[in-house]
Amino acid sequence: MINCISHIISNKNEKYITFKKNGRTGNNLFQYMFCKLICIQTDYQYIPLEELQELNNCITIYENVSLTTLISGELGDVNIICDGYFQKSDYYIEYRDQLLDIIYNTNEYWINENGNKIYIRDFAHYKSPICINGDDIVLHLRLDDFIWYGKDTSDIISPLYYISILENLNQSFNKLYLLCDKLNHEWEKKYVQFFSKWNPIIIQDTLMNDIAVMRDCPFLIHSNSTLCWFMSFISKTKKMRIISDTLFHKNQKLKTIESFDIYNEVLPLNHQFIHNIELEYNKYNEYIEHNNIENITYGIIPFEDKQIIFQKNRTIDHSEINIIQWTIQLCSKDKIFLDVGANNGLYTILLANNFSKVYSFESNKMLYYALCGNIALYNLYNVTCLNTTKINTNIEITDIGIIKIDTDIVDPLSILTSLLNALKLSKYPNILLKSKKNYLDQSLIDFIQKLKYKIIKLTGYNHIYLLEQTVVSNNVVSDNVVSDHVVSDNVVSDNVVSDNVVSDNVVSDNVVSDNVVTFPITFPITFPITFPITFPITFSIPEEKIIKMPIIELIGKKTKIVSNLIPGDLSTYIYNTEEYYYAEYQTSYFAITIKKAGWDCMRHYEILANGCIPYFIDIENCPINTMKQWPKDLLIQANLLYEKFIKIDNSINSITKEMINEYTNLLQILLDHLKEYLTTKSIAQYILKKTNFENISKILYLSGNLFPDYLRCLTLHGFKQIFGSNCHDYPKVSHIYKNFYCSNLYGKGMTYGNLLDENLHSEELDKTIEENIKNKYYDIVIYGSYHRGMPLYSLVIQTYKNDEIILLCGEDIHDCNYTLKHPLFLREG
Repeated sequence: MINCISHIISNKNEKYITFKKNGRTGNNLFQYMFCKLICIQTDYQYIPLEELQELNNCITIYENVSLTTLISGELGDVNIICDGYFQKSDYYIEYRDQLLDIIYNTNEYWINENGNKIYIRDFAHYKSPICINGDDIVLHLRLDDFIWYGKDTSDIISPLYYISILENLNQSFNKLYLLCDKLNHEWEKKYVQFFSKWNPIIIQDTLMNDIAVMRDCPFLIHSNSTLCWFMSFISKTKKMRIISDTLFHKNQKLKTIESFDIYNEVLPLNHQFIHNIELEYNKYNEYIEHNNIENITYGIIPFEDKQIIFQKNRTIDHSEINIIQWTIQLCSKDKIFLDVGANNGLYTILLANNFSKVYSFESNKMLYYALCGNIALYNLYNVTCLNTTKINTNIEITDIGIIKIDTDIVDPLSILTSLLNALKLSKYPNILLKSKKNYLDQSLIDFIQKLKYKIIKLTGYNHIYLLEQTVVSNNVVSDNVVSDHVVSDNVVSDNVVSDNVVSDNVVSDNVVSDNVVTFPITFPITFPITFPITFPITFSIPEEKIIKMPIIELIGKKTKIVSNLIPGDLSTYIYNTEEYYYAEYQTSYFAITIKKAGWDCMRHYEILANGCIPYFIDIENCPINTMKQWPKDLLIQANLLYEKFIKIDNSINSITKEMINEYTNLLQILLDHLKEYLTTKSIAQYILKKTNFENISKILYLSGNLFPDYLRCLTLHGFKQIFGSNCHDYPKVSHIYKNFYCSNLYGKGMTYGNLLDENLHSEELDKTIEENIKNKYYDIVIYGSYHRGMPLYSLVIQTYKNDEIILLCGEDIHDCNYTLKHPLFLREG
């Protein structure tokens, strides 16, 4: 049995390890398990973070930490705070038995944001009210909360992937249970309908009931959920697992738990599929009924707005996507594309709209069905599919633009021979040869040479060859001139060079032989993307938090040159109330502040709002579009003044009248700037001005994850200052309203918590939220933290124009490369 916490705290000679809570329950469980992994291998003891606050000598470690460093003791006699997710199965598998012994028997806990103790053992012992038999399957689904509109794709796994698994198991299971959150949206309900043939039993229960089902069921098909993997990991049931990994989170690597588990890497759905899921569902049913196909297995490839069916166990080489992207530049909409050895139709589907007509040849019957299904799914009326790779020698196609031949499926020599007439009539079009081999047979090279094609091997893509015709004049091929496509700044130029001359763009070392040269090209190639209009934005501070005391009176209160609160030194974080915290700055001339994960930090605002000048280390290196609303030149001037003050040996009595005057003048200018440009109301007005919505009367302010986000919370306060309850926050951001218990929030809720009266939120408007969106009750919609979720987006985009939907990004590190065409306000640009 693990020692109880009260005993641990009483022993001051112990070294402690704890974690900063990030994310939800599944993430918290991993953070706790990582702490215990260190405890197993060292003399550290776990303690909840809140009970560590008064202890000194702490350091924070992040996900990039070396386990060897932690275990070896190199850090010395320090307490450790773990800040990260630590979700790598390789950490835990070797120590599984010891970790399970701890989890099942411990009295340890963490403390949630409401101040409640969450006991670890409850996750091991809570009894499920549902009895799952040995021949039943539980399929865990994550839907709405995994949609992630701020990313290129969602983290939602395709229903077709799960169908492929169930089809293979159709004769070996009895009941299918779908374990998921409450289905709030029509698209979620349509997603579940994909499984209707198995008459699934849907479980939408409490968190603890759900985790007990995942833990105890004998056959579990995982979603890409950390909670699902953790409960499966601690299960003592003899369990069959199919573990699904979307690779969505780059630091998350959760693979097999036991040797007989099945692990699949699965690409997630893009947003277009989700928005059109009813249409996709109908197409899927029509395809199955029309072709009378059973027991077909499916997978998904996302590409821009498409989802491609492919046969199970096919290896998808994503370098092909780069080749296809580049090939688009060689296409012509008045030409024909021949796809010989089309497989499931990847090239056909992604290139079809760039040609007048496409002929796709595939001899394998099941692949041919998948090919036809993809063509039907995307309504590609210009595509003709043929269940063969034998091309009629009398074919008279005269406008071929490109031919792609998969040499692993067909004999390219036979295909080219049968196409001789078509090649001539089409004036010898470009040909792509795709091969798993990194060479071509000599007989094929000889034949190609006779046709006067130059063979180009693409650099870095040994399996792809471009056959490009030399200059054609009056149907006579010149032997002396070679046209080499050269890519520069994503633009293909046609530079004509002699075989004997090397231009700046053609590297002589790349010449393999007289007949084969390499293609001097760097992949992947990016193409012009229409980005949304972006604006810089910063945190802000409520006007009521700015000190009202006259500066002369404030100067008289100051007792030290530099604040005792030092960023990063947890031993100086001793302030339990906002009043006590603010007083520290009010009694100091200067306070040190630094760039944390991001440059913009609430500490800057809190220092200045309390009549103290920030000494901002390295502010001169801040990017031009970050902290854009701050007067950086004045902050640099403040740093120089700080240097003057510290030269007087930190003695208040040594400060001269001239120094006081210079300090007073600079502080007044900085405070005036803060009040004019950096209050919550000012930032809200800035957003309205930049988007030309200064005359509106109603705003809908939407949030996904409700954990504190300074930009979301404080900007919402600003809009409430302007519009009152006519700015409706949904769901309610409870911690910015009065009477909420904030002590367990990040930073104890100081500055951003307990700001608003309860009457500024209407529960009646919560009840009619979807109806009001459909009726456009609100003038604009703002997503206060779009990386953390965009609820109701599929409904919003049906009613509101692109420029009427505004996105805020307050993340320290973010990836805003996406295709949503809405105004975007970036904090860290």
